[in-house]
Order: sequence, then structure tokens, then C-alpha cells
Amino acid sequence: MPSGKARPPCRKSIVSRSWSSPRLRVYAGEDHLTLCQVSGRWRPYVQDKVLLPLMSTQASAVTAALDSWLTRHPLRRAMRSARLELVVGMPHVRYLLLPWDRQLVLNDFRQAMARALYTRQFREEFSLQELRFGALIHGRPLLAVGIDRTLVRAVAAVAHKHAASGIHIEPLLATVWNRFYPQLKEGGGTLLLAEPSRLLVIRRQAGAIIELQVRPSTDADIPALAQRLTTDAGGRIFAPRYAGLAESLPSVCLGLTTGKGFSTSADAAYAYALCGVF
Repeated sequence: MPSGKARPPCRKSIVSRSWSSPRLRVYAGEDHLTLCQVSGRWRPYVQDKVLLPLMSTQASAVTAALDSWLTRHPLRRAMRSARLELVVGMPHVRYLLLPWDRQLVLNDFRQAMARALYTRQFREEFSLQELRFGALIHGRPLLAVGIDRTLVRAVAAVAHKHAASGIHIEPLLATVWNRFYPQLKEGGGTLLLAEPSRLLVIRRQAGAIIELQVRPSTDADIPALAQRLTTDAGGRIFAPRYAGLAESLPSVCLGLTTGKGFSTSADAAYAYALCGVF
């Protein structure tokens, strides 16, 4: 029988992680990439950071920008090669919640259920997604995350070309959930993840995701949505790029900590890439 203990919703390494090596943290958003070179585990510091505009959300645009930058800024320096860690934004991800069923312990069953729900909900080719599942919690829906398979393969090829020491790819939801899990595992409420033009709305209970929806949004929507969370017991929002929100509504805002080479106010654009580092 599946354990009732809640665990992070989705975490998968294509190559096992080694915290001793430097890291290149990359966030792929709708119209830009942010890249941050990070060293140190216990006292991480950002050596360099850059924001690159994208012409489109297609995998080819993402990898072309990444490949071009890595050609000018090699991963391998002083006989050490960095690991590439990609945080994937909502334009490249599809989220599903599979209703609880005891047979979800069977891979074939959950794959078939995910395929049926995906086809009905998104009307896209299921084979275009690399599917990952969250932790199975008894009596709770199972989170399934589809990441653009073309993007995953193309980024892996770029990492191999530039001799990365390893590669780790995960959706922003997993990054944020893992970083703030100590604050999210108790009680319940609404969790909002805000990205430019998109909002991920999550209902959580006792460390489990029970409802999930992606909605369109604008910058103007975010302050009012955050204000409403003050009346939602356990309501939280991760919206680091919206200036002043954390200062005006500290009780509901999830925020990173300032670190060497990273200021939560001046470097807000890089918070999606550095979530989990600070």
C-alpha cells in the first residue's frame, strides 16, 4: 500500500546530481532564458547571471540561445565542468491530476490514465511529452507532469556537446514545491505560482496537491490575487518578479533569501532560476 507520507511532487535527474561541482542554473520562460553560474553548496554564490530574450517558446529557440551562450562561456573551467540544471516554465509544461485509484501503483495503468486525460484536456499528441509522476499518496490525486520531449532531448544534446558534468531538468512547480515544502506540508490552502502571462493555481491539503489549474494572467492581476490570499488560511504565492509584493504582503509571499551575487530585490528576474539555491 502506498505510504501516506507526503513527498515532493516531481523530481527526476537524467544524470545523478553531484553537489560538489559548479552549476549552471537555467530557467526557460515564455520569452526569455535566465542563466546563473553558481558555485558552492553550503554557501552558494552566483558568479555570473544573464537574461537572454527568446524569439519564440519553441525548443529550437531555447536551445539555440543556450548553445550560443555556452559557446562563449564554456562549462568546463579550471579542469572542472559544471552541471546544467534546467527549470522549465509553464509554456513548456503540461500538468495533470489523475484521480486516486489503487491501481495507480501499476505503471501501465497510470500511463494509460494519463494518456486518456491528456488527450481529452489538451487535444495534443501525447507522445510529444516526457511524462513524469509525483509521489503516490494514498487517497490523493496523482500529479503527472508532461515536459516537451523535444526540449528535453535538445537540452540534453547541448549539455553533452558542451561537456556538462550532468543534467537535471524539472518543472517550476517541482522547484518551488521542493524549496518551500517545510512551509507547505502542513494544513491546506491555495498556492499561486505566477509567471509572465500565466498563473498556476494549486489547492493543497496536508502536503498533497488536490486541485491544479493553469490560467492566463497579467501583471495587473497579481497584487489583487495576492491580497485575496490574506483571507485564505494557508494561502501562499510565489511571484518574485512583482516588485514590492513581498514587502506589502509578507504573510502570503514565498520568497528566497538574499545571497552572495543575488539580491531578492535587484535580481528578481533571476529568482526562478535560483529557487532552491537561496
